[in-house]
Amino acid sequence: MISFCANLFYMKPIKLLICLAVVLSLFACATGRVAVQRMAPAKYDIVGVKKVGLLNFYPDDPSFTNGAIVLTTIVEQKLVENGFLEVTPRINKYEGAPIQTSPVILPDFLAKVGKAAGVDALIFGIVNYYGSSTVQGKKKIEEEVSTGRYRTERYVEDGVTKTRQVEIKEKKVYYEPVAERSAGVKAKLYALRVENAKYIGRDDLSEGKNITAEGQGKIDALPTEQYMLSEATDRLAAKFVNNITPHEVTEFIKLKNHKTCKAGIKLAKAGDWQGAIDLWDEELRNDPNNDIAMYNLGIAYEYQRDHQRAREYYRDAMRISNKPLYNEAWVRIHDIIQQNEKLERQLKGRKYLPDLSG
Repeated sequence: MISFCANLFYMKPIKLLICLAVVLSLFACATGRVAVQRMAPAKYDIVGVKKVGLLNFYPDDPSFTNGAIVLTTIVEQKLVENGFLEVTPRINKYEGAPIQTSPVILPDFLAKVGKAAGVDALIFGIVNYYGSSTVQGKKKIEEEVSTGRYRTERYVEDGVTKTRQVEIKEKKVYYEPVAERSAGVKAKLYALRVENAKYIGRDDLSEGKNITAEGQGKIDALPTEQYMLSEATDRLAAKFVNNITPHEVTEFIKLKNHKTCKAGIKLAKAGDWQGAIDLWDEELRNDPNNDIAMYNLGIAYEYQRDHQRAREYYRDAMRISNKPLYNEAWVRIHDIIQQNEKLERQLKGRKYLPDLSG
């Protein structure tokens, strides 16, 4: 499994996605974890914002111009895919003149641009870094190798001098090619409420990765700089979009295994959550102090997004046994319920109800 995961770094995008799905599936089966989906609220207060417009992001250095174009496009695409906000065509002009974005552009002016475009919020940004590199070199390796020759060595054992044959080894020095490939992007991204020229959110974000490979075979299998840069840019854009929109999240939650709960866990992993609930309910009727059944019922209702009932079962399990796993579940569900209240305010009056039942 370790070598399999290491090889993920050297796979093409489609193969990588397939292999990651396999790894997650194997991980869930091996550990008794289940994937639980839910909606998470935007980090920032976006109540009242329905329509947004984007300005072309500004490159902090001319060499980042292409990165600014790419990042603007990806953020725009992700906003459209998310579907919570209506995204207008890119805003390039104000009163007939091209808009020249820069780090010193004033919020009051941007609010005027937004009002003229008929949007509730304006999104813009500054790309501070966008680049990749590959540094190659050689690593000195020293090792002892056999010569096929032997020498006689004397030694004393129990007061008696004896001899033995010892293989003669010599030090071999050679150099193996190494390479470090890196890619990264850094940007300041902003969302401005047009109504009052106040910032909804300001994010200083960075994403990147370094991969070191030893040996020509592994160096040749490294992902390209362009691929790594594209992945970093996509992750950064996703972070920002998730901060300003409600979005789907997936968490892997550990079921508690026990001889009385195995059948229920098997049903849950197969997707028959109601069957699992029926079995664990029966276990509780047979043993009202079965904290494991209580905990697993909490997960089942969390999976079904009945968070209030999930909290009740987690609380009951904690009363029977103060296991760290139960405490973690209680903290998690409490946080989710608070997030749901925030999410409800953001979704109020909006037609944005993605189906997470699958």
